[in-house]
Parts: sequence; structure tokens; C-alpha cells
Amino acid sequence: MEATYVWQEQNTASILNDLLGGTDTDLRTYNIAHANTPLPDIIKGFQAGIGEFPDSCAVVIEIYDTSFSVSDLQDALQQTSYNVDSSGAYLSRHLTDGQKLRSSLIGCMPFAKYVLNRQLGNFSGSKDPVSGSQTGFEANDYKTALNAAFSLIRNEYTDPIIVLYHPEVDFCKNNMTIVRDEDSYDIFKGVCEDNGMIFVDTGDAFMRAFEDHLVVPYGFQNTAIGDGHLNADGHRIVARELYQVLKDLPGVTWE
Repeated sequence: MEATYVWQEQNTASILNDLLGGTDTDLRTYNIAHANTPLPDIIKGFQAGIGEFPDSCAVVIEIYDTSFSVSDLQDALQQTSYNVDSSGAYLSRHLTDGQKLRSSLIGCMPFAKYVLNRQLGNFSGSKDPVSGSQTGFEANDYKTALNAAFSLIRNEYTDPIIVLYHPEVDFCKNNMTIVRDEDSYDIFKGVCEDNGMIFVDTGDAFMRAFEDHLVVPYGFQNTAIGDGHLNADGHRIVARELYQVLKDLPGVTWE
């Protein structure tokens, strides 16, 4: 959700903040993960994340795949503890001038982010280098490992947990289709529901945008159609789908 090659005001968090009242409200969305963070890493850092934001009223976990390594899910149960020296407030106070400049440039200018990542050797052209469909998928093992991970974070956080899934898209003869993993999708959705989590799939919204306005959620002018990171249209669609869920949460006042 940090939005690669998209202006900061066009990313999901910024659009959500506008929908939730903009500068006239104290309510804010914060993106505390970074690009290409797979679900097991999110589970591993979940306890530390909610420790830094104890007053949060909902958590959104963003994924673009539903198939993850069983061993990675099991390893994620050994969570990282909250460390105040790793908090955003502490780190921002101790940034060097060079780090502050880099952070400012990355936040404001998508092209600067591209250049800096190139210079630092961190650039990756793939949308998902870590997760993906597994070879020799074992449904029962996967379901057991996923349920253990979700049960853990559900017990650690009693407020709403929303699992946001934006699937890949594919094109054939100018027709767009939504690509979901046939082995893991139903299992993943069911485990979310079993643990009282809200599962949001933006695939139908992607299809409506394409059929009504020929809008594609992924890719840019210099990429293949529908390939790569979420573009500005993709972030807008995702933000609006999330808002529809957030505004209807019981016991939460958003305006």
C-alpha cells in the first residue's frame, strides 16, 4: 500500500483519509508495512505493530495472493516483540539529514523512489517475489497452519481485522479475467471467516471498473497491460471498497 510509482495523494491510505473526513477529523489510516511483505511476515510482526498503535480501532492486512508456505506460516507464530527503539516516533527522531531527505523524496515523488531504489540496488520489477502458488499443495496442512496464525492474531486484537485481497488480472483478446488460486482461495476465505475476520476481495470491483470504463488496476504506460504494481486507478478502487466496509463497522464512528 505504500504505492510504487503513484503520487502519495493517490495511494490507498491518502484516499481513505479523505473519505474518512480529511483534515477535519482525528481519524487516520497508517500504512505500517512495506512493499512485498508476505502474510507470514505480517503475522510475525503483528504483535509489535499493534503495540505501536494501541489506540487503533481496526487493522487491515493487505494481500495479493492466498497461497503461502506452511513452514513460513508456522515460523510466523514466533512473533517479534514490540521494541520502542524500533517505533516510528523513535526512528524519526534519530534520522540523519540524508535519511530525512531520502524519506521526503520517496514520499513525494514516485520517480525519485524509482531512482533511489535503482541506486541502492533494491529495485524489483516483480509484483510478488516471495509468495505464490506452491508445488505439491497440501490443503489440510495449509488450512491448519493458516488457522493457527489467524487464531493467534485474533486473540491478540479484539477490534475488527480486515483482510484485503486484491487478486491478479489476466488479459486475452482484450477481455480481462480475475485470477485467483484455485487450491487455496476457498480455504483462505473460510479460515478468515472462522476466525471472525472480514475478508474483502476487490476482484468484482476490478471487473466492474474494466467493463464500465476500461480501467485496469495494475500496470503503467511502460508496462504490459494489467501487469506490475497497483496504479492510481487500482489504489482508488481498493480504497473505495475498503471504505464501504469500514463505514459499516459496528460501534465505530467514522465521521
